[in-house]
Amino acid sequence: MRWSRSHSLGIALLPLAVLLSACQEDQAAGPVEPTVLAVQGPSTCDFRDARKDARGYFPGNGKNSILAEVLDLVDLLEADCDASDRPAYTGHWFEVAAVVQGVLAAGTGESVEDGSNFLAGTLSVLAPDGTTPMFDPCNGEADCLPWEGYPTVPDFASVMSDADGAWAIVSTGTDAVCSGFLFPCFGIDPVLGDAWGVEPSVDWPLALHGRTTLVFGAPLDGPSPTGEQLLDTELPAYQWLLIPNPVEFGTELMPPAVLEVGLCSTAQTSIDEVLVQKGRTVLTEAVIDFCDLGGLSAAHHPNTVTGHLASILGSLLPAPLFATVANRGPGGSAGSFTDFYAIDLPREALILIPSQPDRGDVGEALLGQDGNPFSIQAVTSSEFSPLEDALITIQIIGNNGLIPSGNGVSGADVVCDGFVCTGRTQADEDSAPGELTLGLVFTKPGSYTMCFSGSLSPLDFSTAVCTDKFVVNP
Repeated sequence: MRWSRSHSLGIALLPLAVLLSACQEDQAAGPVEPTVLAVQGPSTCDFRDARKDARGYFPGNGKNSILAEVLDLVDLLEADCDASDRPAYTGHWFEVAAVVQGVLAAGTGESVEDGSNFLAGTLSVLAPDGTTPMFDPCNGEADCLPWEGYPTVPDFASVMSDADGAWAIVSTGTDAVCSGFLFPCFGIDPVLGDAWGVEPSVDWPLALHGRTTLVFGAPLDGPSPTGEQLLDTELPAYQWLLIPNPVEFGTELMPPAVLEVGLCSTAQTSIDEVLVQKGRTVLTEAVIDFCDLGGLSAAHHPNTVTGHLASILGSLLPAPLFATVANRGPGGSAGSFTDFYAIDLPREALILIPSQPDRGDVGEALLGQDGNPFSIQAVTSSEFSPLEDALITIQIIGNNGLIPSGNGVSGADVVCDGFVCTGRTQADEDSAPGELTLGLVFTKPGSYTMCFSGSLSPLDFSTAVCTDKFVVNP
């Protein structure tokens, strides 16, 4: 059962392109030309279509109506454009998006096609110079895109037409954004149905670099990008999006300020563990606050829930995933945003050695036989999906089968004490999630073997994995 609502968004989704039909002569005997779809390009301070689309989507008529409020904002957008004032234009666009937030929550929007055209059109407006986009939520800063997939506009229609969509403007505080167009979101009762949510681990400004942001999304069908089995539940996957979209969240802060995405659900695992997968990467576990462990509905729970739910979390940092129990869902943290999946998988995890170590030299970083820096991978045992942030312990064993004495090793991405090193696999926002490049440099020649063990709750690396013997020359 989905969250009950007093309205329905079951409006047929119409294409955003303009339908053109080919002209035919009466005498034409050949086959009919196929339909051509033409997408309207960005306009230069021309808001005629925006006003028309606003009248088709926003409710009300006359003074003090929602439509009148939006049309007043369109006037401001036009004035901002004429003045080439990008910061003012961006601020007024977010004001419009906040009005959309209220309309979606109340279920009073009219034509979804007109509403999505309105949003896409106002995002695409060019300054009077004909080349500069007026909308600039990144304020020209590096490591930030106006949205994922820029400059192709987001698929607003799929969000606005789905009762399990999400839409909220965030700039301060810690309130969660949830599916069902709930914001602020707390005390969700999983007995009433699935609900996806996203909340900051510290607060929105630190996670999103102080930028006002639109958090929005809609359910996905799946499958998992790596073929993992999805949790048997109403909403096994969800696409969360951001405007603007930072390359990564506040991952370098202490503690890291990331976004945690979760599924509030009573669904049970049919294998061993339910974890969160972001794209191809399985995230580290995280807990969320918006799901009510006590089974109280939001209407009966006016305060923030007093427990932590292990929900399907997709943060902007790398994170492991969490087991599912009654009234709970899996959870994980990610360092950047993309699609999220609730996956059901075995508890056993594996360490893989892509390429055995090659013969090395003292003082030089050890390479694999493939010519690349020697590395290992942490993966699931079911579909070999990458596991981020797994703690890997490396023991270096000499030719006599013992840990060598004297001297030692060092590595760029590991911490070593003598011939024992530790490191963590790369996070979801890094270049090679689930991989640990050792970069080991030996100070003592000899014949060696390396053995690896792993740790990542709630998964179990039950068996250590060792390399073949290799030689380090003087």
